[in-house]
Order: sequence, then structure tokens, then C-alpha cells
Amino acid sequence: MLFDHELAWKDPAIYKEIYVNSIAAPEKFWEYHQNTLFPEGNYNASFNCLDRHAKITPHKNAIIWYGDEYCERREISYARLLEMTERIASELIRRGIRKGDSVTICMPMTPESIASMLACCRIGAIHNVVFSGFSANALNERIFRSASKIVLTVTAGSRGGKMIPSLHNVLAAIGDMDVDVLLVDHVDDFPMDDGALSVEHMKYDDPMFTLYTSGSTKEPKRIFHSCGGYQLYSAMTFKYVFDAKPEDIHFCTSDIGWITGHSYITYAPLFLGLTIVIFSGTPMHPDGGRYWQIIENERVSIFYSAPSAIRCLASLGEESVRNYDLSSLKVLGCVGEPMNEAAWKWLFTNVGKEKCPIMDTWWQTETGGIILAPLHNVKYQKPGFASMPFFGVAPGIENEELIIKNKNWPGLSSNFVRDDQIYHTGDKAMVDDDGDFKILGRIDDVVNICGHRLGTSEVESVVNALGEIEESAAIGVPHRIKGQALCIFATTTADLDQDQKESVAKEITTRIRQDIGAIAKPDKIVFIPELPKTRSGKIKRNILKIIGKKQNIDYDAADMQSIINISCIKEIEHAMTHAIKM
Repeated sequence: MLFDHELAWKDPAIYKEIYVNSIAAPEKFWEYHQNTLFPEGNYNASFNCLDRHAKITPHKNAIIWYGDEYCERREISYARLLEMTERIASELIRRGIRKGDSVTICMPMTPESIASMLACCRIGAIHNVVFSGFSANALNERIFRSASKIVLTVTAGSRGGKMIPSLHNVLAAIGDMDVDVLLVDHVDDFPMDDGALSVEHMKYDDPMFTLYTSGSTKEPKRIFHSCGGYQLYSAMTFKYVFDAKPEDIHFCTSDIGWITGHSYITYAPLFLGLTIVIFSGTPMHPDGGRYWQIIENERVSIFYSAPSAIRCLASLGEESVRNYDLSSLKVLGCVGEPMNEAAWKWLFTNVGKEKCPIMDTWWQTETGGIILAPLHNVKYQKPGFASMPFFGVAPGIENEELIIKNKNWPGLSSNFVRDDQIYHTGDKAMVDDDGDFKILGRIDDVVNICGHRLGTSEVESVVNALGEIEESAAIGVPHRIKGQALCIFATTTADLDQDQKESVAKEITTRIRQDIGAIAKPDKIVFIPELPKTRSGKIKRNILKIIGKKQNIDYDAADMQSIINISCIKEIEHAMTHAIKM
């Protein structure tokens, strides 16, 4: 059977043959590539990402770091990154951390944060990275649920011109919990330990890390990924979707607090020996040229970002890009949410100069790596389409939902049993006559803000805790820049005048910032007399979504017959016109 991906870049017919083989004989297919990527049979990610390259190309840059301001830049070679990792690993060992222990990492985007992840892998500890923008309460829950023995952080950081009090947030999150704190601002202060120099032997199915992802339940879901399968799948998808080679300079604008920052900032690029560019700032600070300046300075060849960032930069016009030399780029990518056609065309024309294919990728925390992408040498580009399945993955559509009809690709979270049962993605999708997939958005109650997935029930629990609030419903509404924004419908325990409503709205926003984080700040709060409900008491959020999108309601639709208080809908529509904008 033909399994060699390199040939797939030459001819679409070869791609199809390899894809068919990967579905028909998955065990042989993945074994072939497992033996190719792990010739030494070593599944320790620290060894695979560092030791192999530090031995052959010690002086090659592993990381080029850019800070919040233009003047902040650092180069970290593979040899230096290995030393930083060993020193952090040594300190973890000195503090009693061993294989199988849980370690929480809450840090901004710095070389030390990546070294911390790799240090955990080196000694077999299971890292649990939490986005540094989360509130102390959200961090507390994730530390507690992961049963972490220690939290790695820094004193403070800066993002978008604002100081992030990392240590303060961590200490507030820990409270009286019996959890150690390790500051990694100055890793050279950590003495080397012989135990850190020897890499812990890891089996293929040993747990490697956990991440929390928002779902339709109140509590964030804890997702596990194992050493062998995760590295195999993330490295393969990066290599073949982006045509990644060791000489490439790769710039992914995500954060290590999300799965993208795990798979396509840290593990896959370093596994393959690339130089990665990391950025701890925002695309608009101090101006809208940061991404383009970095690409020009470092001769970046692979650029992977989020549609929300692209839409934001596109709003500045083509002149914001015109004065930068972006000729080093060979491939572009987007992740986090569906890419609208206007943003796709702006990126293709103004950044890629109509020469760079755009990998509009779809995948999830649970999948470990890219599931759908338009492999760029195989097929023409289709704006807005995630396009084709990666090898070994069999997608389909069931009741408008994107499903994966098999569970035997190696990147799938170890939370899920690898059997013949269907994997339900929770995303709505369609497939055209060419067999290309287009993602249409979430089916469940999850809001996607700038590529960050937030469970609406987690937001509602914060709102409902206020004494003035009787109950609430949070939904996502379209937003030109963010993709989706949060809109909260709330009923109150007593009648409020306009000034009182505005005061309560401010309190809601403050509580959400404190308990979840600034990313969950609502754009609109709508005070209504009652929420539309079914006879069983279920809130009809789909009706609220229609109102939030300012669409017409079909009162004759069968779905409307289940609502027992249908008269309130007119009142909600009226209240929407007086929504309090935050």
C-alpha cells in the first residue's frame, strides 16, 4: 500500500490513493509513520523536541521572542533552550515533583513558558497550562480540578500595553490550598541536578498533558493527551498541511494556554527542528504593524493566526501592510473559528500577495491536531472552506453536525475510547458537491470569541449569583472583529429603573471579569421580563439567538409551539433595541 505523504504533494490522485489506504488500513498506516518519526522509540517530548536537535544543530535558534514593545527581542538556541529546560526540571525534582504528578503553568508567552512545558515532559510530569489572561477564580478551579502540586509562573508580564500581575493572580487563586509556587523569571538561578539530565522513559500511552476546554456544561472539561499519539499526529499534520521543513521560520500568534499553542507553537515545530517566533503582545499594540514587522524582520515563511486578528487588521486597510516586505511567506494559516470570505480574500491578496495558499484549518482541543485543511499543493483554494480531511480521518455530516466516523487517529484525546463509535464535534457544517467541508459554527451552547471557546453556562452561573438577578441566558451574536460577542439576557428579582439597570450591568461585567476573565466581557446586556421557556422549563436559547441576530421570527414554526410564554418574545425584541452596551 502507498503511504508516503511526500508523493501526495505531486498529484491529487496520489493524495486520494494515500487517503483511501489510510482509512482502509489505519493500523498499518499509523505504524508506518510512527516508525518514521520515532526511529529510537523514545516518546519523551522533551527529548524529541530538544536533545536530538541540540546535539546536531546546537546554535540554531529554537525560539525568537518578541515582547510587547518593539525593542523587546531575544534569541534562544536549541542548546540554550535545553539548558533552560534542564534547570527548571532540576528545580521541579528538588521540590519533589515526579513522573505522573500534575503541574499547572500560568505564564505569558515567553521562552521560559515553553521551557517549563518541556521541563515537565522531561521528568514525566503532566502539565496543565492555563491561559494567563484568566481570572484568579478560573485559575483556582483549574488548579484544584487538576490536583496540581505546584504552579509555575513569573512575577509579571505585559500584553497590549497592560501589566499582567501573574504572581499576584496565582497567589490569589491558590488561597489556602496546599500548592507550591515556582517563579521561573531567572532560570539560571536554579542549580543543575543529575536527575534532570536523564530523560524519563515515557511509553506511547503515558499521559503527557491536560487542558481545560469550555463545553455546554457549567464546569470546563479536562482533556488528556498521551505522549506517543499526540506527538505523532501533531507533527504529521504540521509537516504535511504546512509543508513544514527544518529551515522554515514559523510564526503562530496563538498562546500556550490553548491547544494551538501546544500543538503548533511548541511541540510539532520543535519536534521537526524549526525556528519558532513567539510574541507576547497583541496585533494592535502599539500599532497595527506588529505582525508584519516581525514577519519582515525574521523572514517568516509560515504564518498561522486567527480570523478575528485578521479581521481586526483588515479594518485598517491595505495601506497597513503595504510598506512591509512579506516576500518570505510561503504559506498562511487560520485557526479558531470559521474564516469569512472577506477576511480570507484580504489575507490572500494583501499578505500573501496572491501567491501563498491559506490553510483554513478546523480542529479541536480533543482532536490533538488538524482534522480538516485544504492541503495546498493538492487542491485549489476555496475561500471559507476547511476543505479536505487529513489522512486517517473520516468526516461526515449527521443532522447538520460535523461528525468523525472513526476514532482511531492517534491525536484523539485519551478521554475518548478508540472504537468504531462516532466522534461528535458539536459543530455545524456542510459539504459541497466536491466533497469539501465548510464549518458553520457551534451547535451547542458555546460562544467562540476571538477563537476562544467559552461555555455559556459558566457565564450564566456568574450572572445568576448576583442578588438582583433572577435568571439569565448568555448567547453568542455575530461581531465584525471578534467573530462572536457575548450577549446576556437577564431577568431581575425586582423592577429596576434605567440607572439601576446600568449599575447592575456594570456589576455583571465586573463579576465576569473577576470570575472568568476579560475575554468573557459581554458586549450587550438586555434586561427582559421573562425568558422564553418550554413546558419542561428549558430556556429556548435558539429564539434568543434569532433575536440577537436581529432576524425575523417565524411564529408559525413547529418549534414555537413548545413555548409556553410566547407573548414574552415581542417584549424581548423590544428590549433588545434598548440593550445596554458594555
